[in-house]
Amino acid sequence: ASITRMDLIYLGSASKWLATDANAEATATGMLAISLESKTDTQSMYVALPGNFIRNDAWSFTPGARLYISETAAGITATAPTTTDSVTRCIGFAITSTVIFFYPESGYVTHV
Repeated sequence: ASITRMDLIYLGSASKWLATDANAEATATGMLAISLESKTDTQSMYVALPGNFIRNDAWSFTPGARLYISETAAGITATAPTTTDSVTRCIGFAITSTVIFFYPESGYVTHV
């Protein structure tokens, strides 16, 4: 697996960071982080853990918006997933269009 800088990732069972996806419950319900560099599956990487303010000039969120795990792998979205079997989990809030407060909730909802 390849991780790109600013991907939303989770800590897998082999202690490796992997891409999240709201369409796969196992990837959306555990410990989350945001990658701070691009790496491959076997490489160590720097990550931003919960409680951090993170800036990405490629983002374009509405300030104050709740942010969620996306149904696109490793993505962050301001639109809560609604697809059957998808996971809705808030991961933080947009502070400006390019800065988020990363603070994932521990709870989540799986759509049926």
